[in-house]
Amino acid sequence: MQAKLNIQFPDDLKQVSGPALIAQLQQEIQLHKLQIGYLIQDYYPKQKVRVAEIIFPSPERLELFVRFSLEEFSSCAAIDTYDLAGMKLQVIIDAHNQEIELVGEEWPE
Repeated sequence: MQAKLNIQFPDDLKQVSGPALIAQLQQEIQLHKLQIGYLIQDYYPKQKVRVAEIIFPSPERLELFVRFSLEEFSSCAAIDTYDLAGMKLQVIIDAHNQEIELVGEEWPE
């Protein structure tokens, strides 16, 4: 299994290039934090995912690491669990279709 998310480029990004483009794309990705949470939720169907932060390790490249919490509640056992986790997402730029594609890790089904 491998989850994906496509984000449309805003029209104003067509005129930007170089480091300014990367900074703008990083900002655009930050605006889609909720949708990134849904992407990660596909990997953890029995738990609730809450995205804590989106990290760009390098300002020169579009690499993406997401830190998130996994929450689970069992009313039968009255147990709450809360774990922190992270996932690296691959960022693919499709200039032709003016999209950013975020691709999650590949997990065996």
